[in-house]
Amino acid sequence: MSSLLQRLERNSKSARNSSERAALNAERASYLARVGRFAEAKSLIGEIRSEFGDGHDGLVMIRLMLAEGLLQLFESLNPSAIDRVRRAQFISHLMQERRLLALTSAWKAHIEFETSRYDAMFESLETAMTSAEESEHDSNCRIAMVMCDLNVFCGLAESGQSWFMKSRESALKDGDRASIEALLYNKAAFQLARLRAESCFIQVPVEVLKRARMEVASAKNFQDLAQVEALTSFISLCEARMYVLEGDFQTAITRLDLLRTSGPFASYNFSQDLIDLEIAYCLSKLGQLDKAELILRTLDSISLASYDIDEQLVARWMIHQITLLCGAGHASQSAQLLETASGAYIALIERLRGGLTSLGERVAQLQSSKSQVRT
Repeated sequence: MSSLLQRLERNSKSARNSSERAALNAERASYLARVGRFAEAKSLIGEIRSEFGDGHDGLVMIRLMLAEGLLQLFESLNPSAIDRVRRAQFISHLMQERRLLALTSAWKAHIEFETSRYDAMFESLETAMTSAEESEHDSNCRIAMVMCDLNVFCGLAESGQSWFMKSRESALKDGDRASIEALLYNKAAFQLARLRAESCFIQVPVEVLKRARMEVASAKNFQDLAQVEALTSFISLCEARMYVLEGDFQTAITRLDLLRTSGPFASYNFSQDLIDLEIAYCLSKLGQLDKAELILRTLDSISLASYDIDEQLVARWMIHQITLLCGAGHASQSAQLLETASGAYIALIERLRGGLTSLGERVAQLQSSKSQVRT
């Protein structure tokens, strides 16, 4: 068991009053939601809401709303999760609860990055980074995790690794095994997303694919070791897509097909249509052109606008490759659509890199101003 969870359970039993106990139990519920122990999390949330649901204790309500948001996020990827976290952040701001403002802002940034709300994400990160104190490991762990994911996705490997180590250090100090698991998974997943997009422009070196495969395997092993049961299907999706990148197309088809009955998945980077498209691409690479062309024809009406920009790029690239291999016509049209998707992806990465630079400058300026005030 995580030492963080043990500490929260122990402290809740020795709490001085019902408010302190409820706040600690809400923290427990948040942790339980993150590792997939949803029934226990729901039970704790129900108990807290029955006593504090009228909002008479603001601190408890902040912790409760955050727990509810994380339960919705990790159990079903419910879009309403961001609303609960946003409300928790708002109350933290109204009450001038700096520590909880940092924590809720960090989680809000996490969800906003996952859902491609980048402008809001940078705002949340700025609030979190300028509110968190060095000793607040929960906030600093989540901040550094988002920064790691963002840098890795932008291809800034060295900076991403630096933030990875900062997040890991905070998680270890807090005894938070769930965050270590999430950190390993997120880094592997966003590295994979980066490589899938890069493969649309260049041949990804074999040694790079080997490192990515090792990171996916490490994330899977730690997930099993930590007995995390939340969103475990995501690592299976990563494994399947690694096989596509590695050129093991038959294994990829088998793994992709199995994902049809698993979940939950996020609608912005997964659908049955995308699975069909990836399978069609694999079939075309195996020389089974008739099967690939048949699947592609059934996907003529597929709408890619709702997917992440990097997923749109990969989909357009696969469609173009299948069209070229099958000689199915419309190659000029698929090439034009691929060019548009490529431009959108390049613009996104430039925008995110610029946002990272601006964020660093603003945070440094604000922290310098605060330091001068203290002096």
